[in-house]
Amino acid sequence: MKKFITLVAALALIVSLAACQEKPSSSVSDSSASQSSSAEKDAEESSEAEESEEESSEADMEEEELVEEEGPLAAMTGGENSISVVLGEDVLAQFTLPTETAVYSKLTYSEGSSIAQMMHPVMDGVSGSTIIEVYNGTSQEYYDEYKSIAGVDGEDAEMITKDLDGREVLIGKAASQSVNDMKKEVCSVAYLVCVPVSDNVTLGFRINGSYGVGNELVLDDSVIDILLSHCAF
Repeated sequence: MKKFITLVAALALIVSLAACQEKPSSSVSDSSASQSSSAEKDAEESSEAEESEEESSEADMEEEELVEEEGPLAAMTGGENSISVVLGEDVLAQFTLPTETAVYSKLTYSEGSSIAQMMHPVMDGVSGSTIIEVYNGTSQEYYDEYKSIAGVDGEDAEMITKDLDGREVLIGKAASQSVNDMKKEVCSVAYLVCVPVSDNVTLGFRINGSYGVGNELVLDDSVIDILLSHCAF
């Protein structure tokens, strides 16, 4: 009987020792799996970082190529009562002050700007101004972008074209008549003149003004021909 009890105790001791030996093995296995997972995660993050850098580099190269393709933009320079449209060192067009009409007496330009201005003679009964500007785009693009600003996008407005040395000039115009606070009838006019200087450069005129009906000096379609006659290419 004592031998049987001793044998049972020995077997229990052996089972206990075997269980203790298996536990570290399981712990080592978990540690190895954790290390493997961490390594895989680091590899994935590194791969994602490399892909992000490559995409950023490709985007930068595309932007640089786009800038190179666009090239330099046309700009405006000024002289005495005149402005020029320039592209780099090339002069594409020039506009000079129309001195033959009392509507215009002075052209004002600030160096570095893309806009010049001619004020109308309010003392002679014509208010408003004519803005001259250079636009990098086609004459149709300029017309579409500025027609609402110039006030020629209403139902009563119309668009016509004129030929200028083989160039098709787009002209938007609108006119209305009303009675002002002084009980006088006043005619208000708006014009948008789009002169194509080159395939992608436009010289624009925005004319807004008003005058009394019956006034000696008026602002009508004849001013368009005068402005165009002072454009040289």
